[in-house]
Amino acid sequence: MKRVFLKIIKEDSAKKDPLQKKKDSLSKILVAGDSIAVGMSIGGMGLPGSKKGKSNHENIVPAFPAVMGGQSTEWIKNQILLQLSEKGKDYSAHKLIIIAGTNDALNSIRYPGKWSASKAIENVNSIAARCKQLGIDFTVMNLAPFEPKGRYVKMKNYVPQLRKGDDSGELDPVMQTKHNEFVEAFNNGIAKYNNFDLGSTSADGIHVYGSSGNKAILNRALSSLKISISQVEIPTRDPSINIVPKGSVSSTDCHVNDNCNCVDRSISGEVT
Repeated sequence: MKRVFLKIIKEDSAKKDPLQKKKDSLSKILVAGDSIAVGMSIGGMGLPGSKKGKSNHENIVPAFPAVMGGQSTEWIKNQILLQLSEKGKDYSAHKLIIIAGTNDALNSIRYPGKWSASKAIENVNSIAARCKQLGIDFTVMNLAPFEPKGRYVKMKNYVPQLRKGDDSGELDPVMQTKHNEFVEAFNNGIAKYNNFDLGSTSADGIHVYGSSGNKAILNRALSSLKISISQVEIPTRDPSINIVPKGSVSSTDCHVNDNCNCVDRSISGEVT
């Protein structure tokens, strides 16, 4: 019977291969926002959506607790601050995309005392302050004017607060002006942060539908953070698992380091 001895040498753990360097440089992406954020997360990131409440369509993204359709900056602020309240967690490698203010702007037309651009900006400022405390880079989406197309132009039951109070369904210039004033004030208020544009909306004048349009939103958001889709991963509740784009690699994935010399597989001696 033969016994074979392998020569064991110490691994040089300080020497990283290119794949390990890439894994170490990945940014963990978080999203907080409304229905536009839902669309970007599902259509742009490829994440699964779900339905909550009486919604007939996917209005939440389980991977992002602070994302839900129809929500205001107040709700978004409360949810993301709750998410970021976990004690002892290191957020230094995290980046946050904030998409908020669209519903505040629409609500302000009917209830200007309760909803205002200044209050919406205050909510974003609260998120920004927390991000700075935790070392999180973040970006905020600029709001866009309401410019419906096609059948939505005179659809009187769609965004009725911006339309004339008759059967024509036409947009009310006075209400449109008020909405545009909110949009301008909000965008001016967040201009001190990293920003990105929504871009061209679908016919409804608010949302972006389809994969290509939502990927474009995501790319603009990431570009404002000076990163690309190949440099990100999405953290989950399980710290050992991160979601990455198709064909990419997660920082938690295992791989063989080509520079590792843990074991010299040549035979150093044998005894008969």
